[in-house]
Amino acid sequence: MGIEREKIDVNTIHGFIVDFDDEWVLLQRVFDFYVDGWVFLRRGDISVIQSKPTEVFQKALLEEEGSLERVDFTRRLPEGGIITMLRGFESDQVVILEEEAEDEDKDVFYIGFIRGV
Repeated sequence: MGIEREKIDVNTIHGFIVDFDDEWVLLQRVFDFYVDGWVFLRRGDISVIQSKPTEVFQKALLEEEGSLERVDFTRRLPEGGIITMLRGFESDQVVILEEEAEDEDKDVFYIGFIRGV
């Protein structure tokens, strides 16, 4: 799927929606035809979800290369939201957190280890 957030970012986020609730969408991200981690998106920020020929081609290529098997379609949003998810990371896992805002100067970006929540 291609997901657009017109107020936040001009770029489309590509991937597979594996779960969602009233507030969040859990996406297995695909970047440059590579399965590339997880993305939590606020539903209120999403303006368009669609599948275009690019996404169809991308899925077919991943399937042909055997990479589609890396997508965990059984994964679910954690009960308790993002806080619960962050608490579930091992202390040696590198995590990237980014909070994007309509005003780009207010974006927040963190990379590192989760030491506490």
